[in-house]
Amino acid sequence: MLALLWMTSPVFAAPYGPAAPSRDRPAPLAWLRQEDYPSASLASRESGEVTAAFDVTETGAVEHCRVVRSSGYLRLDDATCDLIERRARYRPAEDASGKPVATSDVRAFRWVLPPKGLGALGIVGDGTPPN
Repeated sequence: MLALLWMTSPVFAAPYGPAAPSRDRPAPLAWLRQEDYPSASLASRESGEVTAAFDVTETGAVEHCRVVRSSGYLRLDDATCDLIERRARYRPAEDASGKPVATSDVRAFRWVLPPKGLGALGIVGDGTPPN
């Protein structure tokens, strides 16, 4: 079973603004999809958990993704940040006066290989916090 599991961790507040309330954090189910698994990583049987930190702009766009805990495989780490920056969108955080502000977040994603001989069917994780 090929699975790309996503997990979340508490909001990581940036020094330049408050973090968005947890109710405003999007579920990252569409950020990374099973079909995004790098083909070279599949062929090499690479798997692992990637924890990425990134900035969220005043408009809710994501930028400056960086791996803070590597899967151990550069292809998986790079794919994670690339996909997060392209697909993730947030409802902008607001300061006390209601003005949109920049913030940041940290999320963990697990790339899981299917057992040898099985097709590319999979599941999405349950959103448990990273270790």
